[in-house]
Amino acid sequence: MSINNLLLLLLVASLTACTSGKRPDQPSTTGSADTGTASISENERNNYRNAITALNNNKLDLAENILKEILNERKDLAGPWANLGLVYLKKNDITQATKALQQALLLNPNQPYALNLMGLIEYNQGNVQKATEYYAAAVANKPDYANAHYNLALVYDIFYQDIPKAVEHYKQYMELTKHEDKETGMWLEQLASSLKTN
Repeated sequence: MSINNLLLLLLVASLTACTSGKRPDQPSTTGSADTGTASISENERNNYRNAITALNNNKLDLAENILKEILNERKDLAGPWANLGLVYLKKNDITQATKALQQALLLNPNQPYALNLMGLIEYNQGNVQKATEYYAAAVANKPDYANAHYNLALVYDIFYQDIPKAVEHYKQYMELTKHEDKETGMWLEQLASSLKTN
């Protein structure tokens, strides 16, 4: 399965995705990173918004160029590095994505979006344990990050067959997305039901 098939939706900073029709075996990458903790000027903020808009509209070259311009001036911001990593992921350039995401995590080890994306990379490379660690760190640093809960539920469900933990994180995901993902909701009901019968 390609990275592009796994990328479902991009949102600005603190917005949580409300996707439907997602299969229970697809990790979610939703979420773009905020700029980090450093203060930024109004001009930098506008440029960053333009980059996110381009990213959301799948104008990857434009997003990449704007993010690189921002980073030429402000290499200290974790958010643009994380979003540059997302651009590279969408372009299926795993090497560059990894470098950008590692830079984001060097600047802010608690950057939940970079953690989630690194989890996705590890997941796609078959490193499920490392992916789980990244997803768990993303949830620990941003408990309301719905898609990190979804990804964590997925690995507990599919790979570890730890159904109680999977149910816990699927429930968090469903609550955070206001139960809009009907397919996952039905899957959660089946899992919860299997717990009751065991």
